[in-house]
Amino acid sequence: MIQACERIWCCCCCLLLLTVAVGCPSVRAPLSPVVNSSELPGQQAPSNQGCPEPEPCPPRLRPPQQGTAPVAASSDLDVAFEFYEEGQLQEGVRQLQRALHGLQSRGLDSLSLRLLLASWALELDDGSLAEEHYAAVVAASDGAEGLVLEAREGLREARLLLYGADAVALEDARGLFAEGRWQEAEGLLKELFLRGEEAEVLIAAEQLRDQMRYQASEQAAAQLAEAENILSGAGPYEQVAVLLEAVQQLPEGSWDAARLRELQGWYSQLDGGGFGPELPVSVPQANELAVLQARLEEARSRVAAADYRAALESFAELEATVLAETARVEAVQAADALVKEERLRAGRLFVAARKQVDADARRLALEQVQQLLAGLLAEFPASRYARRVADNLASVERELGALKASP
Repeated sequence: MIQACERIWCCCCCLLLLTVAVGCPSVRAPLSPVVNSSELPGQQAPSNQGCPEPEPCPPRLRPPQQGTAPVAASSDLDVAFEFYEEGQLQEGVRQLQRALHGLQSRGLDSLSLRLLLASWALELDDGSLAEEHYAAVVAASDGAEGLVLEAREGLREARLLLYGADAVALEDARGLFAEGRWQEAEGLLKELFLRGEEAEVLIAAEQLRDQMRYQASEQAAAQLAEAENILSGAGPYEQVAVLLEAVQQLPEGSWDAARLRELQGWYSQLDGGGFGPELPVSVPQANELAVLQARLEEARSRVAAADYRAALESFAELEATVLAETARVEAVQAADALVKEERLRAGRLFVAARKQVDADARRLALEQVQQLLAGLLAEFPASRYARRVADNLASVERELGALKASP
């Protein structure tokens, strides 16, 4: 009897924890475990009618009162947890689905039950099922902050499992862009360009970056023009500081840095009490920026022409300039393209070397491939293709070792 009571108490706790009826203010219907009246003198036990003997009657729900709703069948949950404890997770998930379907057939839902189902699905590496239920919790939760946070974290894990890190990073960047957090989105895209491997995702990321830079440039130009218009008038000038700060929150390179500095200087004069009517024009600064931008475009043209080493030299000339960060990111991409192209060339040379009939000719050809791959690895150790280059180099060295060992 003690074991039966413990079983009933466990089931009661599980149901109280799991059941939340969406759209209903009183959602956790209390449980009333069935007990034997002979064991508790002075108390009248609920009816056990319909329960098979000698098994104890499973916990029953109190009749739903006004404003409440029946919860999931306790037997489904009880069996689900039994399967889980026995390591039969797939069967446990099926029982949870059965419990959820039972609620839905009554026009109800349970966000806590969905969370549990999604977490078990993740344990099974079933990203699709986990995504479905985590997304449902995020969409349906109204003010339940704890549930939403847990569901969002789980949803990210499910999508990582389903789509991969590159696709999730791209979606995160899109979300930040939509929220107006452009610098954060730019940072995610830079990381994606450095670490990403999925070609389709990287193409989509480039399109997002171009769209973001275009919109940022348009917004920066409009805000700088508005700031200049205010400074040209009689004031007040407080809004200028807001506009200039907003420009600096946009992705780097999307605004005219020289013009921003000029407007900042003009605003400082007015804000400090000096009302210089003329806008100070810094021709050397403007000319310098134009030269740097031309150099950046030259480097990009060399990348487009697959002249990667020349492009890297042009990018290097932009170090310690206002375009340094942009140049570094694009230089990494150019270096990766160079490593990829040279690695493929090494692969073709390796195939040709193995076809050499003469042992000395084969050895010389293999040594040429070895030098090429070793040079790439030494020059670009941080390339995203470095591991593949190292694997190829190991294969060449094994081939050389076997050749030298043969009589």
